[in-house]
Amino acid sequence: MDSSVLPDVAVEIKPQILKADEADGPYATDAPVIPTTVSWKNLTYKVPDKKGTKPLLRNLSGNLRPGEMTAVIGPSGAGKTTLLNVLAGFQTRSFEADLFVNGQPCKDRSFRKLSSYVVSGEDLLPHLTVRETVDAAAKLKLPADVTYKQRSALVSGILKLWGLDTCEGRYVKNLSTGQRKRVMLAQELVYSPPVLFLDEPTSGLDSSNALQCILTLKKFALKGHTVVCSIHQPSSRLFQLFDK
Repeated sequence: MDSSVLPDVAVEIKPQILKADEADGPYATDAPVIPTTVSWKNLTYKVPDKKGTKPLLRNLSGNLRPGEMTAVIGPSGAGKTTLLNVLAGFQTRSFEADLFVNGQPCKDRSFRKLSSYVVSGEDLLPHLTVRETVDAAAKLKLPADVTYKQRSALVSGILKLWGLDTCEGRYVKNLSTGQRKRVMLAQELVYSPPVLFLDEPTSGLDSSNALQCILTLKKFALKGHTVVCSIHQPSSRLFQLFDK
């Protein structure tokens, strides 16, 4: 991809929640978003070792706000993924913390409905097309009362959002690394809940694809989503896109 065709990113970009069109369906890419703040206090996570237990995270406090994109930055082994696992509800043991959603104590089951977690790695079926992959995810994630027409429109919208509409009929096995990563993100975020957790979304991508990925995630934040990404070594241009 020629980086010269990428949109220019202003350093002074500010978070703001954009109004959605009320005509959009409840699951459309531009549908209204429930503003959701996630906060935590005194988060400690320990693992067993020869001497008893070893803390990987110790007395952490923080918050994630709607309309903002937050970066969790650090070298490999710093605990970035562990922190996301705990906050997203994928790690339910061996930790102590006060977790809150919109100021109320967090309940794992209800919070799962408000959030999506895109883990690192790749898990795609090579003999499905791009559209079939995202449509299959939509069938699993959307409520049963969503019609075929609604689901089809949603899939088309998410493919366009991630720049996959031009290759939607191509088999996954024939995609580039950057395209496969975008398919991974598209299928996980096809039902766009208020809170988005992403573990190393730019891992394995070149600078151009990494920028496109973060720019697209920034769009989610500007629509009112709460977005948090772990990231290893962001370039200065990528770093400027994050709010904190």
